[in-house]
Amino acid sequence: MHELFAALLAEPTARTYKQLRSQLLADRSLGHFSLRLADLERRLGECDGTEASELIAGMLPTGLLSLRLHRLAGQAALDAASHHRAQLHRFTYDALTTAILATGDGTRRRPLLITYGSDAAELLAAKGLQVQSQSLVEVKGRRYDVLLCSNEREFWFDVTDLLPQTAVAARRKQRPKRGAAARPARKRVVSR
Repeated sequence: MHELFAALLAEPTARTYKQLRSQLLADRSLGHFSLRLADLERRLGECDGTEASELIAGMLPTGLLSLRLHRLAGQAALDAASHHRAQLHRFTYDALTTAILATGDGTRRRPLLITYGSDAAELLAAKGLQVQSQSLVEVKGRRYDVLLCSNEREFWFDVTDLLPQTAVAARRKQRPKRGAAARPARKRVVSR
C-alpha cells in the first residue's frame, strides 16, 4: 500500500487513486471512520502538539486518502510550529484533490469517486464553493451524494461502495414471496 501511495503522490492519477481506494475498501476498516474523524476534529483544539500527532497517527492507514484528515493534520502541524510536516500534509491534500478530480467531472454521467463521505464537501470547499444542500440519490442500484452549491451547480459523487444497502433496496429484498407463504391462513371447519 505504501508504494502505491508514494506513486499517487508522485503522479496523482485517477487510476492510482482507484487502486489505492480499492485496497482501503477491501480492508473494511473504514466502518466508523467519519465518527472518529469528527471526534479527532473536536479533540485537536484541546490537546498539545505531541498528543495531536498521536491522534492523527492513530487514524492511519485507514485515513490515508482523507482530505479532511490531511487538512486537520496540516493545521495541527502549524499549531505545533512544525512547518515541514504542515507542508507535507498540504502537498498530500493537493495530490489527493487532483486525483479525485481526475476520477470524473462531477456530473451525473461522470460522478467523482471519493473514499470518505467527508471528502465531497471538503473537495468543494477547496474549490471555493459553498454547499447549500445535499441529498442521497439512488439510480440503477448505484448511490450518489449530490451536492448543490451556491453557484447553482450540482456535483455528483459516487458513494455506492461507502454506504450500506439503502432502505429501499432492503425492503425490495424482504418482500414476501407469492404463494403459500404469502396467503392468509384459511380457517378449517371441523365437524364433530
